[in-house]
Amino acid sequence: MSSDHKESSYKQKNIELADLLTKQLIVSNEDFEKVSALLSKEFDRGLRSTEDSFVKMYLTYVRSLPNGEENGRFLALDLGGTNVRALLVEFHRSQSESSATESNQKQQQQEPQKGSIEIIDSSIETIPTEIFHGTGEQLFDFIAEFIIEFAFRNKLTGERIALGFSFSFPSIQKGIAEATLVTWTKTFNCSGVVGCDVVRLFKASLERKAHPSIPFIDVVAILNDTTGTLIYGALLDENCRIGLIVGTASNACVVGNDVVRLLKASLKRKTHHSIPFIDVVAIINDTTGTLIYGALQDKNCGIGLIVGTGSNACYVEYLSKIEKWPFNYSDPKQVVINCECGAFGDNHVIDWALTNWDRRLNYESLNLNKQIHEKLISGMYLPEILRRCLLTLIELGIVFEGKTPIELFRPYSIKTKYMSFIDQDNENDENNFPNTRKALADMFNSKNPLFKNGFSDSDVKIIHMINRRITKRSANFVANALWTLAIRIDNVDVSIAYDGSLICLHPYYRSWVEEKLNEFIKKTGIKKRFRLIHANDGSLYGAAIVAAICYREKRPKFIKKRGKIYEITRF
Repeated sequence: MSSDHKESSYKQKNIELADLLTKQLIVSNEDFEKVSALLSKEFDRGLRSTEDSFVKMYLTYVRSLPNGEENGRFLALDLGGTNVRALLVEFHRSQSESSATESNQKQQQQEPQKGSIEIIDSSIETIPTEIFHGTGEQLFDFIAEFIIEFAFRNKLTGERIALGFSFSFPSIQKGIAEATLVTWTKTFNCSGVVGCDVVRLFKASLERKAHPSIPFIDVVAILNDTTGTLIYGALLDENCRIGLIVGTASNACVVGNDVVRLLKASLKRKTHHSIPFIDVVAIINDTTGTLIYGALQDKNCGIGLIVGTGSNACYVEYLSKIEKWPFNYSDPKQVVINCECGAFGDNHVIDWALTNWDRRLNYESLNLNKQIHEKLISGMYLPEILRRCLLTLIELGIVFEGKTPIELFRPYSIKTKYMSFIDQDNENDENNFPNTRKALADMFNSKNPLFKNGFSDSDVKIIHMINRRITKRSANFVANALWTLAIRIDNVDVSIAYDGSLICLHPYYRSWVEEKLNEFIKKTGIKKRFRLIHANDGSLYGAAIVAAICYREKRPKFIKKRGKIYEITRF
């Protein structure tokens, strides 16, 4: 047997062995049925009680969806990463069916026209590093200054404008504009915020930052020119007792206190009208925002999905199915539920579905036994699973001749973008996996003697295979969660609004999700039709839409009593 044939046989054996070892990354439909049943139980438990569940199923208090009747200008604010973003939009109400014009009469038999949304302005500001670990007051003061400056830039002075706040951190909501921070995540660790209502903190910062920009003018006295002349004379000579004016006119008369009252009132009016009144009417997270933005585009949208650095889903549920719903069963008898399904499995119910690589990642993570479902799905963890798989195969001598590149010793050294790039190649690529080779060249030092002749065909094929299995498993777990939510929704047509770097930037992720959903339909026989909608930047746009919905349904009302104006409707 020739040496070339022996080498070819050896490489083929390595491919088969790698295939066998990584088959555990492939989850069968039967196993997904078990996972779905367990997830459904966790959903039910969360709808009964937040405290007694791992999948929290938080109430968002967002009950109405956009219907085209939203009208006017609204602000949105998004805090979820290293930047804070602002958006000003204007909604134009859809045409009324009751219009007497001939064109509208022709449209009366058609579906009502959807209202339109116009983007007026947007802005983004990087949060200074020192604020991430400063006080909550410093953080919200920075945000307040940013949004007030944005309002001034858009000449919003002298008017009341509603703002929707997208706040993508674990929070417990007690109302649509009340959210208590449970814990900081990402790079934030601001003191004095955990356990507090973030909307109240933000409003306090708005008050602090808005009013000092306007001088406080206190009218304490009024006098005429003659009196003023006397007072100035008394400053020069303590014996001065008479003031005299002889000029174009004679001495002026004394002016009473009514003028003082009128002047003070005018100053008050001018002061308050010189700054915008930013009314924070709603706080949501990025997942809820994505659903709401999707609902603006498609009336059948009932699920919101984020798959990026993290992962989460939300959906619209009937109040009658929510045991922990506290009050008010009036129309609309529904509310958006923020599932926080990344925590599914934290009670070890899906330990049987984890691989050794998943377990090791969990044991060595900063949040041990937390966010187990998310660790199987999100872009933050998938590259680390790949790194650990490669180390196992290297240890067994299957890839890289059993020699470990120095880059693989560092946890989280592989970037998600390389996984997306590798998956661009087809499984049976006749062009010898060019994208995989380029990704490996970027991942590893080209000066490493191990790679002086490039990467072997067998290594490239193996790495492409396990990379795809890891990413496709993630997409399948997402599809399984979506299916579990979809069967809780009565409608046959269920649209899913999605956003996030992984599902948006990966070449096949979305199609894999759709493919698995169709498999579930065929296997169960349940009649469902799915449509996936890309709600680009849904966290920001959704916040503006929720603010518009609040004003559409419950505009502020005022009463005047004893010369003062009181607001009698609060959000």
